Amino acid sequence: MSSNTPAVIPDAIRQAIEAIAAPYGGLSALTRPAVDPLPIGLESVTKAAKRLDCSTATVWRLIAAKKLPKVLLGPRTARIPSDAIDALIGGGK
Repeated sequence: MSSNTPAVIPDAIRQAIEAIAAPYGGLSALTRPAVDPLPIGLESVTKAAKRLDCSTATVWRLIAAKKLPKVLLGPRTARIPSDAIDALIGGGK
């Protein structure tokens, strides 16, 4: 089989794969490209640091000083609202 020829999956195997993939949105959900999982209006600490032109450690210091709010998406996942970053940038002018 050449590298340009798509693989043919037997029906029984395809049905088994589709059954496994069903809880995750089906086979097409597992094979399509990933999209940015962040809700609109939230930015990662790294992106916030880039926008503020500072280090991620400085962003965490701003969060600790209550100058930036954080939104916890998980036990180790924090995001910063974009409008809070805009306000901090605008307040410095």
